[in-house]
Amino acid sequence: MEQKRTEPAEPRLGTSLDDLHMRVSFAYRLMRNCTNATARELGLGPGQPRVLSYIAAHGGSTQREIATFFCIDPSAVSRMLDSLERGGFIACVPGRDRRSKIADLTERGRAAIAAWDRECAEVERVMVTGFSDAERDTLFGLLERVEGNLRSELAARGRSASLPGEEYRRPEGEEGRRA
Repeated sequence: MEQKRTEPAEPRLGTSLDDLHMRVSFAYRLMRNCTNATARELGLGPGQPRVLSYIAAHGGSTQREIATFFCIDPSAVSRMLDSLERGGFIACVPGRDRRSKIADLTERGRAAIAAWDRECAEVERVMVTGFSDAERDTLFGLLERVEGNLRSELAARGRSASLPGEEYRRPEGEEGRRA
């Protein structure tokens, strides 16, 4: 008796609509939708609140330090810093050489980041509503592991999660989940 050969079924397409990548992406978009109105009310554009947060946490900062921390192109940071300076959120002074400058918060920037921090704390409260302290800690730990896995994968592919020659570093005292 001749055995029938069965061709493998076509792989199901569109599975990425319900994978971890998409779940994280959806959660991020929903989180941003919750905070966008506050950013607009504060006069801040996309990405600017996180730059202000970095400067608030680290004090006077260079474009390169900010770009390295967020793994983004320094020219994008430069444009954000120019806009934040025009908006009165930061003041810049010359750095160690003529190509660098140090950005620091103004009073307007401090007020904006205080309001932004309150908004983020509220959105975080909403995101983990119904979670126990242990579940919140587990979530933070798992997200840190995901981040580490992605950084390792980028390194294995010969791409850096930071700028060439720079190492990513968490702010001092920011190891693991904050209390």
